[in-house]
Amino acid sequence: MSTTDRKKKLERSHKFFTFTAFDIVGEILFSQQFSFLEQGKDVGNAVANSLALNAYAAVAGFFLIIHRKLIANPVITWLNILPYDPQRVKLRNVYAIATRAVGAESDTVSTGMQSFVYHMIRRKGAWDKSREEIMSSQPEEGRCKDKVVSFGDAQKLPYLQVCLKEALRVFSPVPMTLPRVAGKEGVIWGKDAKEFRPERWLGENEGFGQWYQSCPGRHVARIEMSKLAATLVRDYDIQQVDPEKNWEWKAYFTVVPEKWPVYIKSRAT
Repeated sequence: MSTTDRKKKLERSHKFFTFTAFDIVGEILFSQQFSFLEQGKDVGNAVANSLALNAYAAVAGFFLIIHRKLIANPVITWLNILPYDPQRVKLRNVYAIATRAVGAESDTVSTGMQSFVYHMIRRKGAWDKSREEIMSSQPEEGRCKDKVVSFGDAQKLPYLQVCLKEALRVFSPVPMTLPRVAGKEGVIWGKDAKEFRPERWLGENEGFGQWYQSCPGRHVARIEMSKLAATLVRDYDIQQVDPEKNWEWKAYFTVVPEKWPVYIKSRAT
């Protein structure tokens, strides 16, 4: 991290979103943060381990025979490596469920928030328009004044909400979705489907899939992302170091963005 004209340069901006997401899920599940942001590093190698599990899930999801041969088989149960008793939930099962929840919540929210910030700062006027919506709600309605914008206040910001939906649409945190078929004309989103255009959502209601395709953790994710997005837009100016350069990403079970350094400046300084 370096400082230029009161702006801080974040070379690894993606790491800070991941650290934030991990700390938040720690507070949700265990009422205590993991201290990723405080220490500024991958505590206990948890992020690296989550990435490895991501890669395994991506492969095992398509090739179940590999999963069955390696883990999901009677021999593993008989050796008591991964004991399975359908009649009882043991402590190690609680650990497994908690671990899965940490990985699922942190990776997806991190990617969703990165997509929001990355696409907002690259679309001319989007960040300023969202901030104007937030600031105008303060004197007129007395909202968005808390240190961290409340979920209730963030919900009442129509433009911010459609920007979040568009960020999830154009760059889904989980690429391994149920298959769908669209015509050449783009029957769902139109010919500009690849473009980040939040206005397309005005009048729409859903951004996390619907019916059997809906995300089971969408309510928690919506709360996290709404509060984070509103607070970031209100309190910080963010710009990409090289606006002409596209970010890079790797697709596992979730998508992992990287290499999009930014300048960030607090509006309070």
